[in-house]
Order: sequence, then C-alpha cells, then structure tokens
Amino acid sequence: LVDPETLRFELLQLDLENPQEAKVSDVLDQIKESVTEPAIQALEFHSLVDRKGGQFSASTALAKALTNRKRSKDILVGLSKGVTTEHCGRLARPILGDSKVLGMLQSN
Repeated sequence: LVDPETLRFELLQLDLENPQEAKVSDVLDQIKESVTEPAIQALEFHSLVDRKGGQFSASTALAKALTNRKRSKDILVGLSKGVTTEHCGRLARPILGDSKVLGMLQSN
C-alpha cells in the first residue's frame, strides 16, 4: 500500500480463511482492519493491481488475481481512489524492487 502524497508505504501479509472462495473485497476489508500507517489509513482502496498492471475490482474472485503465478505468494498493490493503475505501478516499482524489501518478502 502506498500513499501517493507522502510516499509512505506499508506491506501487509494477509491470511484469508477460505482463499479459494475469497473476493478482492475480502482483501480490501482486511486492509482497513490491518493497516497501521496513519497516512494510509485515510485512503480508500477500491481494487488491487498485480505486478503486470492488471487491475482487479472488489467483485473479482481473488483466485483470478492470483492465477498463472509461479510463486505460491504474490504481491498485489492496493489502488486508492484518484490514483491511476499506471501511477500506482510507478509508485510501487521502486519499493518492490528494493533489495531489502525483496529479502523481507522472500523470508516470509
């Protein structure tokens, strides 16, 4: 999750009770409950974006957002209101490409 104004970010690892039946809205609901960064708490996330720029709305099955992945874990970026998919990608790319962040993600 990235705040486009302050550039503050937060990584969340979410566990879903039934990921095969989950929708993107289930992840969006968990974001509201889990985020701790005040600047990000104020944002309203309406969809998720994958590494390739694919956008998945709240009504989309989460399995669709995670199909054809070689990894058992993947990263989806929350898309907040007023931010385009392209801008979201530009904001997230340096964070997700950082060696310390990559190391942390691989260790989980």
